[in-house]
Amino acid sequence: MDQQNMLTIDDVEREFALKRSTLYNCVRRGLIKPYKIVGDRRSYFKQSEIENLIQFQPRETAVLRRKTLSSTNDNGGSKREVT
Repeated sequence: MDQQNMLTIDDVEREFALKRSTLYNCVRRGLIKPYKIVGDRRSYFKQSEIENLIQFQPRETAVLRRKTLSSTNDNGGSKREVT
């Protein structure tokens, strides 16, 4: 493993403006892999994997953001779609 191209979580946060929680979610979803160095408790990430992640991250569209909310009125409960 080439340690020169490895970044700590703090490095990724600073250089790529990604939040720690975003990194953890990406690891959980299998989008990136954390690496360990013997004798060091920190997690490391390959710089190339982080660059690929931010380059090809899909964006949500307004259609995907629609939510169905429950609202109650005088006639009982009804559902309406909110965009």
